[in-house]
Amino acid sequence: MIHKLHLDNIYFDLIKKGYKKVEIRLYDDKRKQMNIGDTIEFINRNTNEILDIKIKNIIVFDSFKELFNNFDNKILGFKENENYKIMYNIYSKEDEIKNKVCAIILE
Repeated sequence: MIHKLHLDNIYFDLIKKGYKKVEIRLYDDKRKQMNIGDTIEFINRNTNEILDIKIKNIIVFDSFKELFNNFDNKILGFKENENYKIMYNIYSKEDEIKNKVCAIILE
């Protein structure tokens, strides 16, 4: 199955260059349809460039804090001094509690 996800240019490029190995999302109904071996079609929001990447694994966590504690910031696509609170610029705490969060491990 193919799943489409839009990314800002900075994160798209980090995946393209092989630095970002984990995509972080809410574990909502859309992500619950994803399976190991499926393909994610990442679409660059700025250029509409497309990058197809297979899903190696999906790990569900109760919170962004727990997820960040289990991975190095570099493979998440963040700087060393950034922490899980940066995710609240995108998602609300209410959505985090309602859905949980997932680390989508990319091949």
